[in-house]
Amino acid sequence: MKISHTHWDHIQGLPFFAPLFAPGSEWDVYGPRGLDQSLRDALSGQMQYSYAGAPLILHDGNCIGTLCVLDTRVRALDDSAIVLLQDLRDMAMSEIER
Repeated sequence: MKISHTHWDHIQGLPFFAPLFAPGSEWDVYGPRGLDQSLRDALSGQMQYSYAGAPLILHDGNCIGTLCVLDTRVRALDDSAIVLLQDLRDMAMSEIER
């Protein structure tokens, strides 16, 4: 796998890329060293934050982005937190589509 740079928007999905975690799989990851950290540190840092997102989908079915929340503390999201995120997404969409 080749990574051109480690901006958050380019590597945030790696922890959710199921083939990386398939039993018996082996991956080589190539990319540039950052200014203040190694590629290994940049990628492992993805697991040091809590991230949740809800897609912003128009009535016509087009996805225009994601409402995201990010926390520097690692935490598990329970069902009530997911419902709250979805409610926030719905409020944002009602404003967008007015």
